[in-house]
Amino acid sequence: MEFSKKQITIFLIIFSIFFSFAFLYFGLGSSASHVYADISTNITGDIGNFSNGDIILYVHHEDSFDSVVERELITALENEGFSVTVTDELKDDYSSPFLFVNSTVSTFSYTPVYSKSDADILFGFSSSGETKYLDLKGSGNTKAVELSVDDTNDSQLLIQGNIGLHNEMKGLFTYKHYQNHLARKIAGNLAGDLDSQIRYNQRISSNNN
Repeated sequence: MEFSKKQITIFLIIFSIFFSFAFLYFGLGSSASHVYADISTNITGDIGNFSNGDIILYVHHEDSFDSVVERELITALENEGFSVTVTDELKDDYSSPFLFVNSTVSTFSYTPVYSKSDADILFGFSSSGETKYLDLKGSGNTKAVELSVDDTNDSQLLIQGNIGLHNEMKGLFTYKHYQNHLARKIAGNLAGDLDSQIRYNQRISSNNN
């Protein structure tokens, strides 16, 4: 079976369009997000001197999207004033501020003109780097963090939270563009909430000491 030049041209145009929307990064559109957060904290001692300095970041990886979230999260944290070091190992104590992140996308519906998604983000932060009081698996019914009364660390801030994100986007955009857009939304909300919680608890700690 032979194809005419017109048929070949049409096929190449269709293939180029498909390739562009599947693998390239471009798009224009408007986006709307709905976010809810359930965050608990616990502090001991005076953490007023703790500042947004070095932080060790662990992002749980299940698929390639988690690598996109990790990249965007590094950028978002740096924009909040953190210096980020990435680790792929979970330990009991990092001896430096530590952030654990596990994001799950429960809904991801893409078309070139309208897409929507739902994501759940579990995170835990320890200013001392100790992780034994954090829920790193999301197994608990509540995400409250508690410090033992005989804890040897005089000054510590623990933050545990869940963030739910629903996002919709309309316009004309590729799959990769929307994927990156969703990752930026996840990273931006998490980094912003973390920074807000740190600053808020610093003020409380300073007022109580």
